[in-house]
Amino acid sequence: MGLAPNNQQVGLGPNNEAVNDPHFALVTGLEQILENLRYLEGIRCGDPNSPHWGWYRDRIEQGICFLPYQTGPALAFAPSRFIGYAGNTFEVHNARALNGTLTNQAISRVLGAQLTPAWQAQGLEHSFRTFCRDLDVTPAPAFGAKRRYWSAIELPQ
Repeated sequence: MGLAPNNQQVGLGPNNEAVNDPHFALVTGLEQILENLRYLEGIRCGDPNSPHWGWYRDRIEQGICFLPYQTGPALAFAPSRFIGYAGNTFEVHNARALNGTLTNQAISRVLGAQLTPAWQAQGLEHSFRTFCRDLDVTPAPAFGAKRRYWSAIELPQ
């Protein structure tokens, strides 16, 4: 995956074919990341019987790279594979084969910071585990990968 000649993000469709689709546009600014955080926060704070809530919990459980964000007195965590695509939604996310490597790069460019491995960010790892416990989620990173984090940001209302 990469950029098409018109600089629009190219992604993989359901049969691993290259697609040129505006839903593959990576974030280029902080407001796009904040919009995605607000979307996830709406689900997290919503009806726990909603299918969106179960989907949200699955993203947290399966995630590897997270952006922590301050919400009230505690930290919440957003998976990079979701927040790295501009204007992402439950429906768009489920309909596409999205690429976490590309989203990590895009988020790092926007934040001007790189991911930190969990062993170097033990406070964030502890907060993540508390967050998961509160959601009744057991984090299970795929492929034996270790979780990584950016520094926490504030989520303005």
